[in-house]
Amino acid sequence: FTNPDIIAPGIDYFEDENNLDPGMFYTYDVIVTNYYNESSVGSDVGFINPNGKILGRVTSTTGNPVADVEISLSPTLGNALEFDGVSDYLEVGGSNDLGITDEITIEAWVFVDSTITESRIGNIIGNYNHSESFNLEGYTNGRVRFYWNMGDVNIYSTGFDMRDSQWHHIAAVRSSTENTISLYIDGQLNNETTAGSNINPSWPLRIGDDFRSGDSPGIPFNGKLDDIRIWSVALDSGLINRNMNRTLSGSETGLLAYWKFDEGNNDYIFDMTEFDNDGRVFGATWTNIIPEINVSGFTDDDGNYEVSGIFYGTGTTFTVSPSKP
Repeated sequence: FTNPDIIAPGIDYFEDENNLDPGMFYTYDVIVTNYYNESSVGSDVGFINPNGKILGRVTSTTGNPVADVEISLSPTLGNALEFDGVSDYLEVGGSNDLGITDEITIEAWVFVDSTITESRIGNIIGNYNHSESFNLEGYTNGRVRFYWNMGDVNIYSTGFDMRDSQWHHIAAVRSSTENTISLYIDGQLNNETTAGSNINPSWPLRIGDDFRSGDSPGIPFNGKLDDIRIWSVALDSGLINRNMNRTLSGSETGLLAYWKFDEGNNDYIFDMTEFDNDGRVFGATWTNIIPEINVSGFTDDDGNYEVSGIFYGTGTTFTVSPSKP
């Protein structure tokens, strides 16, 4: 609302982070006033990502630091989103480049009921029908499909049907260094093929649908989705298994977008990373049926740990539990 007649010229934004509870939505009404008149009311939504933090140190009985201990919190608070397979979807990001050309990892938790009879479950996340596109989807017979660069690479899972009323972790990894595209199901390598051509895909993306047109636009997803992440690096199986059952802080190296779906109300979802690839919810409904994702962190070589990005309510009490493989 820059205006030369405003008392403080040049101001075009306003930050209000005082006395606001993380994880809560705030609706702001803005009226711009100058010497002559005032504007109509403009409204927007404000949100602060969950920012609870617990720090500590783990030592042995002799006082020596213990490294690589996972520190988990309970209870786990959160939500997922449910899609009706007809018209529900999310749209995320702006219009700039995605920020990847050669390496990418996409992760998602999916749940499809065993009563679903549709052969093609629907799109999980992607930007088809863009010229440089990718889709991660639930394909025919409950298989996972990763569709890269308008069919330059088309890879399917084998021996897996997601229509079993269970949560499953899905990961698609493309590495130009290794010249591979790999599919992981629940942390296990399921299928692999060559990488195909490098592309430079752009935002926006759709979750639970895509951008194809026609009499039946998109391939709408029929099931639940949670905790979707996009990386600009090719994660190996060790990192996938280390992190798939735990929440992230959002500041991890190479993490481009991270939607936890824990907002639980309203029509907005927020990216946990600094890149603010936020989005809108169109029809999908919130559910508290969620996968087993721990809020946790690992100790470093000095035994110190930090668990961050914690969603909490008024007077929430957490139990801290250490474990080491």
